[in-house]
Amino acid sequence: REYPIDLIYPRNTKYRININLPEGYEVDTVPENSKFVLNTSEGEFSYVITPNGKMIQLVVNSDINNTLILPKGYPEFKKFIELSEEKKSEKVVLRKTM
Repeated sequence: REYPIDLIYPRNTKYRININLPEGYEVDTVPENSKFVLNTSEGEFSYVITPNGKMIQLVVNSDINNTLILPKGYPEFKKFIELSEEKKSEKVVLRKTM
């Protein structure tokens, strides 16, 4: 990478999702909760999923504080984005109870 990435402004994205399970199903497995940072203070990603009876609550928070990613910092930035995308694509497995 020879040129910097200019994000123009800091980014903060937060999703809070409540999923009601269909009748006759229960949670079998959910992804592990995770939190990781980009260079101690340049960014943070957190993923918290909580099964609660007939409902699943998911909270995903992504903060990028640094608006200019220099070429030397690109590998860490790329790894941060890859890890967050992998985490968001993990599956929740339901089991039929009837």
